[in-house]
Amino acid sequence: MARIADELKLGWPERFSTSYLKGQIEKIILDLATEQIGKETQKRFIGFLDALNQFDERKLCIASVEGVAVVNDDPITFGPFVLRRATGVVLGKINSLIVESLRHTIHTSEEQLAFAAEFQKNAEDSLAGKVILEFEIVADAEQAHTAFFEKANMLMDLLQMSTKIAEFCGSARVGLCGHPHAGSYSSWVLPLNLGSWVQANHRTGAVGELCLNSGNMFLMRRAGVMRLAGALGRQATPLESALLRAAHWFAHATLQEYAGHKTLSLVVCLESILASSSARTVAEGVALLVGASPHQRRQLFDLVRDAYSVRNLAVHEGNIAQEFSRQNQFLWAVREFVTAVTNLCDELKTPQCLIQRIDQLRFS
Repeated sequence: MARIADELKLGWPERFSTSYLKGQIEKIILDLATEQIGKETQKRFIGFLDALNQFDERKLCIASVEGVAVVNDDPITFGPFVLRRATGVVLGKINSLIVESLRHTIHTSEEQLAFAAEFQKNAEDSLAGKVILEFEIVADAEQAHTAFFEKANMLMDLLQMSTKIAEFCGSARVGLCGHPHAGSYSSWVLPLNLGSWVQANHRTGAVGELCLNSGNMFLMRRAGVMRLAGALGRQATPLESALLRAAHWFAHATLQEYAGHKTLSLVVCLESILASSSARTVAEGVALLVGASPHQRRQLFDLVRDAYSVRNLAVHEGNIAQEFSRQNQFLWAVREFVTAVTNLCDELKTPQCLIQRIDQLRFS
């Protein structure tokens, strides 16, 4: 039965979860147990497939976001997502949806009121005044959550990447509420016999927020963030998918404390776009798409090769604490490469097409 559900899911990959389809199939089998197999059986299965085609349960998915500041109560659109502050009006809409959902359960009126009060208090405690993320989708509840969580984390990667694009937010950490894990941690080093001792305080996580004001939105749009966010609301091309994977590794790099880990993540970001782990191929790609002159291209080529040396020491020798004096330059180069490739997405659809374009530039 699970295999049948998995095969059915291939026809509606973003609409149904395997468990939902399995439940629907079980209902049909139970009904068929009391019937003779014949024309009515065929009609029942055709009706089942028609019902799947006409399925129109629309869900609103909501989660709070950390590390982002909005300047007013107006919604901000990122592809299929909306970011907004959870005002009283927004909470009122959520409460109305909760009450309406409970009306369709088997609970008594008194139980519905009690549950509604509990859910509404939870929503107000966890969302009031915060920045929230909204996403609408036609899907069963389990599949809606799966799709929302997957795509929302991709958007969080794009916003975390934006902390190195926007102004005055270089130390911000963006994520669904609970994910950034910001905080101050203490450790104690105590003598067991003689000697000194120390209590070390270590700060991790955010300092400031990504402010989505008009200036920063302009910078993010110019860097291609909105273009990639738009791909989350439709079938992305292979090149767009590669860029979204790359955005994850860029975001990951901004959260690393050691130069080796940061450089490794940025190298993986580049390799994700070019579908290549060749240092020469990657270095040439960055140099040709980012460099504005032969001299700058040579500098960028050498910069990426230096980054690969740092990456190799981190991977093969575990040397993660080494200094990389050109770290900020490398991060800038990777960011500009992501932007350059994003701007080519209307013209190029696959990483292979991108490699061909780089080859043309090499021989031009």
